[in-house]
Amino acid sequence: MVCAPNQASAYRPPWMNQATAWAWASAAWSLEDWSDAKNSAAGGAALASTGVPQDAGASAASWVHQDVQPALTSAQKEKMKLRKKLREIQKIEELMTTQEKVDPLQVKKVDKKDELVAQLESIEQMEGDELRGAEEPHEIESLEVAPEDNDVQQVADIWSGAQFHEDQPQLQPQHPQWRQQLQRQQQQQHHNASGPKSATARRRERRKRAEKNHSTPKANSATPRESAAEDNTALTGAAGGTGTLLDRLQGDAAERKEALNALHGSVVKHAFSPKGCRAVQQALQVADLETASELLAEVHGHVRWAAESPHANYVVQKIVEVMPPSHGSFVVKELKGVAAELARHRYGCRIFCRVVEHSVGGEDFTELMDELLADALGLSRHQFGHYVMQSLLEHGSQEHRKRLVAALCDDIRKSAHHRWASHVIETALSYCAAEEQHSIAVGLGTWDEDANDAMVSLAQTQFGSFVIKALIRVPGEPGRVVWANVQHARSQLEVNRYGQRVLESGAQSFRLS
Repeated sequence: MVCAPNQASAYRPPWMNQATAWAWASAAWSLEDWSDAKNSAAGGAALASTGVPQDAGASAASWVHQDVQPALTSAQKEKMKLRKKLREIQKIEELMTTQEKVDPLQVKKVDKKDELVAQLESIEQMEGDELRGAEEPHEIESLEVAPEDNDVQQVADIWSGAQFHEDQPQLQPQHPQWRQQLQRQQQQQHHNASGPKSATARRRERRKRAEKNHSTPKANSATPRESAAEDNTALTGAAGGTGTLLDRLQGDAAERKEALNALHGSVVKHAFSPKGCRAVQQALQVADLETASELLAEVHGHVRWAAESPHANYVVQKIVEVMPPSHGSFVVKELKGVAAELARHRYGCRIFCRVVEHSVGGEDFTELMDELLADALGLSRHQFGHYVMQSLLEHGSQEHRKRLVAALCDDIRKSAHHRWASHVIETALSYCAAEEQHSIAVGLGTWDEDANDAMVSLAQTQFGSFVIKALIRVPGEPGRVVWANVQHARSQLEVNRYGQRVLESGAQSFRLS
């Protein structure tokens, strides 16, 4: 029902002022009898007889008929994000060409330029396919609608609070994009029904997307030739029995031989799949050196991508663990040049820990360690990189430990309060020689004039307390001096929960000694 102009105030929404409501109601009321007034010479007089200015109804009606700005689709938003990133990369490249100093993290963005361009092209191609699919002629039964019905319906939609959406081409069920659009709509409905997601749920979704991107696309691109997929790994024995590839690798000698023969030519394909990676690991354990060398030959050139895969990284770890250094040295070669980047990766850091533990690669291993130690402080403060630094302190040489401690001492007070670097300092105090332990104690201000304040500041923080407890456990003078400073500030530490833990740990350490 359309209200008259004098009823506009009664039906006015709270967000609309009086003048706008009166103009809209005038237009809607005049459109109700539009079919009678538009062909009559007295149309203007009829509008004037209502007491409404003629330009008010016309302006409101023109507002109704003007195009409403449509909402952006998800594809358009993604295109805007990609173009923004490409503009940032272009600015970084301009700075690099002018020989200006650029942050290494910004330089890494340049390496992703080709990937971003490919994503942008794929989105544009998808939009083009949708438009071409929408332009195909379809036999649609048309209904005659009077112009005045459209006008009244538009005003009614405005008054009922109808939302305007962008006109998108409707995909037919047989269209290749129809299923994806339906899934997106279902996911959006589920999201709206369940409310906002927690930070943990969002992290879990990002992790799943990353695993999917690293496992499926890169595995396909890295595969040297088309081979049997994971679903086709079921083999039929000579005796007519069936079983999975992994089961046969764990069977008798005949079954193992048959499974190893079936694995030839598809090692990379299996390494990047959830169950196939277990079969490849088992194959490396049960195969003789000659057969294992043939399987490893297929992995050459794929270590870079395997280090970022949630499945293939286990295969690379197994190569380093079970294969002789001469056969596993190719892993170290392929990690050179990207060591600092992969050591910061969720899965790549595991491979570096295995490499440090087994010291494979000879000269290449030395160069790899030099590359890691060149960024020792940054890796020590990284969520995953600090695991590599801890492994280097536990299994590396004395020279490696000395260089790492020297890098930490450059800004050790800040590192002692850091969430990840504090663990590296704690490990260094446990595995390094007395000389390095003394250097750390000096850097933390153990013998300074304000040593008491420095110790209290560390002991009262969550991560610094771990460093203080490790310092107290150091044998000799450093441990005794730190414990004396802690006891001198007992009254301050007893009112702090981290300080209380330091007091309890110190008392237990000296009681055991």
